[in-house]
Amino acid sequence: MTMTLMALLLAAAPAAAATPDCKSCDCEHWLWADRCKPCCEPVKIATVATREQFVDVLRLDAALAERVIEARKGKRIEKLTDLTLSRTDLDALEKKVSNLSPGQTKAILPSVELASEVADENDNPVNPDSAPFIVRVKGSVHATAGLYAYLVVRDRSAEWVEPSGELAVAAAKSGVQEFKDNCYLGQQRILPPSTGTGYVVFAVLVDRQYNTEKPDEHLDPATVRARSQEIRLRRTH
Repeated sequence: MTMTLMALLLAAAPAAAATPDCKSCDCEHWLWADRCKPCCEPVKIATVATREQFVDVLRLDAALAERVIEARKGKRIEKLTDLTLSRTDLDALEKKVSNLSPGQTKAILPSVELASEVADENDNPVNPDSAPFIVRVKGSVHATAGLYAYLVVRDRSAEWVEPSGELAVAAAKSGVQEFKDNCYLGQQRILPPSTGTGYVVFAVLVDRQYNTEKPDEHLDPATVRARSQEIRLRRTH
């Protein structure tokens, strides 16, 4: 009888008591599922909030805000412990993040998304399996202070940062902005052979400016603070 009662009590225990499976959470895209909030919110806010947001919105002590800013420089932060902070500082940061309202969280977090439809440079729809050299994508962006926006094209060798265009202009404005922008399926401004090569296009918000006039400017993953979903294309002409 006792064993049966214990089994019933365990079965009735709330699912929320279980530790969330963070590996199954997509923390790159806001909004997250409720079960993923403990995995995603502290890390994302710690990596993108400005000094002013740490102090004015999260109500962090100014000295702690400065320590967080310094601890994240030049690093790709995937969990809070990647920040070289004391346990006391990490606990204080996590507690402040957990007290944010959904509106405050949305105001702090940057986001960039791409629509699945792709066009050519004349705005004619493109078949993803038969794309031209220059394609035009559209989407929306919300960037916070100090971030820069770029389209990126990945081929077999690297992730190439595309020349700044309408996305960069839209990201510099306040609020959520719509944009359309062009990118090259191949080396910038040099038409490669039509070999049926596959490419991946996505957008990023990064914490440093890239020199997109350089033909070999590659994306540094440590600079990425938000990224869109990917669009897969095959160039045939």
